[in-house]
Amino acid sequence: QALFATGGSRVSLLTANVCTVEPPTPPAACSDTLNFPLNGTVILATAGTGQTGYMSGVNSYGDLAKADLFNAAAPLTQLTGAGFTFGAATQGTAPAGTTITVKAYSYTASGPSTVLGSTTIPLSTIISNVNSGANTWVNFSSPITVSGNFFLGFEVNPTAGYTLGLKTNSDGDPVSNAAWELMADNTWHQFTESPASWGISVNQAIYPILTAVQPVASFSTNTTSICAGQTVTYTAQAGGASYAWTFTGGSPSTSTAQIPTVTYNNSGNYGASLVVTGVCAGQSATQTQNSLITVGQSPAQPAINLVGTVLTSGVSVGSFQWYLGGVPISGATASTFTPTLPGVYTVTVTIGNCTKTSAGLSFTPTGISSVAGDLNVLVYPNPAKDQLTVEANFATSQSYVDCRLYDLSGKLVFQRTFEQVQPDAKLQIALSDISNGMYQLILTTESGRSVNRVAVAH
Repeated sequence: QALFATGGSRVSLLTANVCTVEPPTPPAACSDTLNFPLNGTVILATAGTGQTGYMSGVNSYGDLAKADLFNAAAPLTQLTGAGFTFGAATQGTAPAGTTITVKAYSYTASGPSTVLGSTTIPLSTIISNVNSGANTWVNFSSPITVSGNFFLGFEVNPTAGYTLGLKTNSDGDPVSNAAWELMADNTWHQFTESPASWGISVNQAIYPILTAVQPVASFSTNTTSICAGQTVTYTAQAGGASYAWTFTGGSPSTSTAQIPTVTYNNSGNYGASLVVTGVCAGQSATQTQNSLITVGQSPAQPAINLVGTVLTSGVSVGSFQWYLGGVPISGATASTFTPTLPGVYTVTVTIGNCTKTSAGLSFTPTGISSVAGDLNVLVYPNPAKDQLTVEANFATSQSYVDCRLYDLSGKLVFQRTFEQVQPDAKLQIALSDISNGMYQLILTTESGRSVNRVAVAH
């Protein structure tokens, strides 16, 4: 005899309704039904002498719920449903449509805690199953994730007018001491407690159905628009046991990595497909996305060469932009460019949204001959800082050399005439008052004329 916590007696009679037929296991791929079949001798225990109802069910003690403790181990961590072997059920005075609530709870050492999920069973279904000797099975609307210890059980209403009794095994059968109950005072107690509970060691006929997580074939990309020769990184949602990718137009064309990187060498629109298998045989999911990746045509790779005084890009197709020191040169949008300033030159070639940039080429002019006219002169340094030298190479002496400097707008910014100039004279032009920029130096003698590009950089 076990004394009830409030002073009354709580005695179970473990003598009646031996279960002689094992209930069938519901079919489920890659699943396990815990606690099934129930170990030992399966019985239906009443509440005891002087009491009404059942130890695991509705009784005159006013119990509110029954539950067993279970443990979920990977990969079976999805609680999809449960089975129960009820030994007694009658409608009594309960209204039609009465349901029994099944709940899964999180674990604490003091008993069930947070409700993880719930569902209901029509009382009429349980009554029908009891009358036919069948188990009662129920599914949750969506799987409940459980890991490690958890509780599963059902609630009862002691004042609703129905009778309900769940079977257990017998005291002394090898068990995990897993049976718990919610008493009328809303406190949970283990069946082994005495005098608070029954003082016995049993398991209840509660069978959690656990399955492995179903694989999800969901993936994302780091980009959906690239240029030919570039890469896309795919990422599959974690949780699968294996991954099988197919990449149309990609290299590689297949992969088994969770996060593969794929190169697309030709322009066009391409799709990808992913098949994810689960940890158990028969589990798989597929996702296909067509026209996912747009690959634009890439221009040829430019490579700058200096041909005489001209920089060439080595590319003929595309739009061009030349740079000096990383700064775009205004108007320099041809496939070639004639530099006048020292520095590192680069060029970009663009087709659509795809651009390639050359390596830099360092250019250092030491002087330039006249670019127009019939006078043979050398102008240096170029660019000039404070002084510009015009080195003559005339056939004969000149009675004068007229020097004029114009900015790019055509404005005259400097003018000086040298007289009686020898054939190999070196004429000095002061630039301290001249602003930085590009200029044209026009030299005129009685023998001819020359036009020279000059850069001033103080």
